[in-house]
Amino acid sequence: MQAKVEAFCEKYRLFNEDEIQKVQLRHRFQLAQSFGIEEGMTVLEIGCGQGDMTVVLADKVGASGHVTAIDIASEDYGAPLTLGQSHQKIKQTVLGERISFHLDTDFLSF
Repeated sequence: MQAKVEAFCEKYRLFNEDEIQKVQLRHRFQLAQSFGIEEGMTVLEIGCGQGDMTVVLADKVGASGHVTAIDIASEDYGAPLTLGQSHQKIKQTVLGERISFHLDTDFLSF
């Protein structure tokens, strides 16, 4: 799994220098595998936060799939990066084409 995480970080140029993030990515890849996420799927992620799981889901669904990621928090929430900053960084990668982020979302009205 470590090799998969390293390849992911290199491919998408995300989290290369963040060892804690890499540990979290290993866990997220295991979760996505247990969910049965496959290429071409459309996935709704509720509570996307800064997008750590979102990028794993986007990788799993591939270029023909899509992830709709929603959260109740606002764009300026979070640290060390805000949700908005983190999402912008993700949107600048090829994964960004597969993701729609929706913040300040009332889950009951979605």
